[in-house]
Amino acid sequence: MFIDALPTAKKVLVLAPHPDDESLGCGGTIALYSSSGADVHLAVVSNGENIEGECFKDIDISEVRRQEVMASSEILGIKDVRFLEFPDGQLSMCVDALEKKFETVINEISPDIVFAPSPVEHHDDHRAVSEAVMRFVTKGCTFKAAFYEVYGTVRFNTLIDISAVSAVKQRAIQNYHYSLFGQPQVYNEAIKGLNSFRAFYTGQSSYYEAFWLISSPLTPSDVFEWLTYGMNEKTIKALSCPEIADKISSLNQRLPDNICTAAKTPILKKIYNRLLLFLKGSNV
Repeated sequence: MFIDALPTAKKVLVLAPHPDDESLGCGGTIALYSSSGADVHLAVVSNGENIEGECFKDIDISEVRRQEVMASSEILGIKDVRFLEFPDGQLSMCVDALEKKFETVINEISPDIVFAPSPVEHHDDHRAVSEAVMRFVTKGCTFKAAFYEVYGTVRFNTLIDISAVSAVKQRAIQNYHYSLFGQPQVYNEAIKGLNSFRAFYTGQSSYYEAFWLISSPLTPSDVFEWLTYGMNEKTIKALSCPEIADKISSLNQRLPDNICTAAKTPILKKIYNRLLLFLKGSNV
């Protein structure tokens, strides 16, 4: 089940772990909200300084990336940009602080919907931001949460048709010359391909951004079941691997039985480990 219309919102908050994530993950949706008259706010979580390469030697990369995100935000129609200045590459070590800071920003803006990277992103910083937002979801919150894709796909329940603003999204991505290692066209083509692939589920020749949209509180078990496509115990046992099971964390003792069992599955182990961070801070 999915929809291809924008979820109703007058105020939108987008959380980007680094400058460029907002454009890559949900640039089209941002442009649609902006053009519809919604107030879109962007919070760039890290300072973006942890990036290496020959072209970065003689520049203040953090400042350059700040300039890039401001220019891209103007292209997308973002109302205001906040720089939270957390250490790039170290967000997984300060999730509690992220949660507190996000709470402050959310209280100031009162967004109807908050966008964040999905819980199964490959990048540690992306998962840390997702974990902090997921804590609001598991506790109950006043806003809808929408988890977007950058480096990895997520099981989605919402597709937004961005065909009308695809060119705007591409311009915003193309603006990230330094953030995207001097090759923004490579990332542009990759993301365009992902957006095109999502049309596979609609039968239309179009471009879509996919989201896992959450409108009501979920338990950690609910989250795990969704992300693993509701794999049952029989399937899990069929895929289980003893040597993997021996490596499961002692934290298992605090988790529901179905989650502990699922963690013994090689295919699910990565997802399990990514969920441990926010489960660790939940009442399970």
